[in-house]
Amino acid sequence: RYKRPARISLIEERERQTEREAYLQSQINDLWRTLPRRPEVQENQQGQQRFPREPQENLLYFIEKYAPLLEPWQREIVRIIRKISQYFYPQRQTQVMNEGWAT
Repeated sequence: RYKRPARISLIEERERQTEREAYLQSQINDLWRTLPRRPEVQENQQGQQRFPREPQENLLYFIEKYAPLLEPWQREIVRIIRKISQYFYPQRQTQVMNEGWAT
């Protein structure tokens, strides 16, 4: 039959804890701290930030305003789709309330 190990004393437990902490500290690679810091660039020079401070609920609006690779005609298409989807949003809300998320 298996005997349970004896309880370790408080002193031994503290020693084990310090050994664990020393081992964890030895595994940390602080190389990234030795790199020189980049100067912070002012992105707000033209009054426009790269991303908004708060999360956006409307994903199409976020894509329209902040997508870096969209051409102007592509932004216009996203804007049109966003406006149309905003028009139909109350109908979809009512449908979900009445029918639920039926599959």
